Amino acid sequence: MQDTKNLPGKHGTKRYLTRLTDKAKIRQNRNTACPSSLERPAGKQCDEYPFASTWQGADHAATSAAA
Repeated sequence: MQDTKNLPGKHGTKRYLTRLTDKAKIRQNRNTACPSSLERPAGKQCDEYPFASTWQGADHAATSAAA
C-alpha cells in the first residue's frame, strides 16, 4: 500500500505539482502509467490519468525528483 502522506500536490503540503506542456512527454507519462498491455474493465479507459501533464507523472517522476 502506498503512503499518501507525501504525495506531490496534496493539499496543505509544500510538494507542489509542476505543469508539463510537452505533448510527447505527456504521452510518455500516460503510456508508462497506463500501458496498452494492461486490460481495461469494460467501459473504462486511462486517458484521465491526472499526473500525465505534470513533471511528477509516471515517466518523469524519478528524473524530476533528482533534479
